[in-house]
Amino acid sequence: MTLSFSRPAGATEPVPCSRTSDVCRVFDATEKDLNEYHASLTDAGFSLTADHCLQSGVFREYIKGEVKLSVSLLKTRNELRIFSSFYRPTPQFSAMGEKKHSSVTLTQFSTASSQSVDSKSCSGMGYILRLRDGRLIMIDGGFHSEPFDDDYPELVRVMRQLSDGRKPHVAAWIITHSHLDHYGSLTKFTDEDADIDAYISLLSKEGVADDACLDMMSGIPHYAEKNYAPHAGERIDFGDAVMDVHYTYEEGELYSPERVRCDVNNHSLIFSFTVDGQKLLFVGDAYYHAAILAAEIAGDDIKADICQIGHHGRTTSKDDLFYQKVAPKVALWPGCYEHIDLFRLIRGTNRWIFGEESTITDHFVATDGHQTLTLPYVPVGLPYCSDGRYPPENLTK
Repeated sequence: MTLSFSRPAGATEPVPCSRTSDVCRVFDATEKDLNEYHASLTDAGFSLTADHCLQSGVFREYIKGEVKLSVSLLKTRNELRIFSSFYRPTPQFSAMGEKKHSSVTLTQFSTASSQSVDSKSCSGMGYILRLRDGRLIMIDGGFHSEPFDDDYPELVRVMRQLSDGRKPHVAAWIITHSHLDHYGSLTKFTDEDADIDAYISLLSKEGVADDACLDMMSGIPHYAEKNYAPHAGERIDFGDAVMDVHYTYEEGELYSPERVRCDVNNHSLIFSFTVDGQKLLFVGDAYYHAAILAAEIAGDDIKADICQIGHHGRTTSKDDLFYQKVAPKVALWPGCYEHIDLFRLIRGTNRWIFGEESTITDHFVATDGHQTLTLPYVPVGLPYCSDGRYPPENLTK
């Protein structure tokens, strides 16, 4: 897919990094290198279409003809990266309609599998942000695949309820990674169920977890023409909510390829939304290898007020370092108490989350049903309270 464009001095040769992008890099780079490259691109006729700065670095986007360059300076690694891809018009995510609601809400969707008492079952995951104009931002959505429960009918019902009984308008459907408990129910959606403007996902390059990726692409209606592939450092403005992308499959491919290749969970997008000054972090099913890499790249930008706990609470002991860096006040658990307790009480993980130094005061577990938070959410002290409900001795190792 290699595209022709001028590269900065000292840059590596472009190499494929995902299904949509090639990447070249400049090591030991500074803002001077970024600015010099900016000047060379503008001289060559590229238009600057996005420019923002976080504590961890600078992200810029350039367009010329069929070429799109996503340029980022990672201050945490002193590295300049240029992702090249074919240009496709970016959806107008920030186009707000008439105000219908006084505040933004976040709903943790309770998947059917999260109600299970089988500690070996999968839990699924789904979140829904409702903007003030009634548009929805969907994050995953649960199963629609035998032998697991079908989340599709209930997901449609909840979406319609959040849309005041009308046909839901989805500004973007974010797919964290290509596992069926995250995108399965979406494969059953039709144009009659919801108006979906765009998808946001990034699939691994050819030959890596191919079966799962191809299955996802073939199963979701209009996915190929509507999918928008993000890069780490990118900011997407939805008006009421601003999305910052902290980690994609591409980071794993660049910095930890073997760990990423061995588990599609580590392909998960890691991203945050800022709503009225409050930050919400989502990590999908990312394990330590991906999560701590995201924290190393993002620095203090990884901190959040509300955090979805990775892989349905089935974390490893090393994940503690990641959540300690995030330092959230609210934990969202897309899973069931059996899963969480299996790892917490028998395998000794989640120690920081439940320890004395934890910053978390409020816990929301999907087992307890759909739960909607009005944002910004003010923590009130909701403890994790499965003790006595599911004795540890009844859990299966």
